[in-house]
Amino acid sequence: MNATHPETDVPARTGSMRAAATWFIDQTTLLRHQSVRLFGQDFEDVLHELVPQIEKLARQRPENNVVARSARAEAGETRRHLDEPEAAGLDDELVRVE
Repeated sequence: MNATHPETDVPARTGSMRAAATWFIDQTTLLRHQSVRLFGQDFEDVLHELVPQIEKLARQRPENNVVARSARAEAGETRRHLDEPEAAGLDDELVRVE
């Protein structure tokens, strides 16, 4: 966490991010490029906050716990996607994020 978003603020941020994601997906017209980039950065920021918390919770469970193993796998996959550089061009970027 950082100074502007303490650890206790994450559930509130995820709730508002969930609402923002729903609104974003429900759009029937193409949003402006800057709007899409800002949404993308906000989503990425929340994921950077959530993934370590998910990993921490998963570590508190037994190694053979199915839910914890799934959470660790998904957190790793999320980190992999977050670490990928943005692709050049809209078509390549669409392929990258699918």
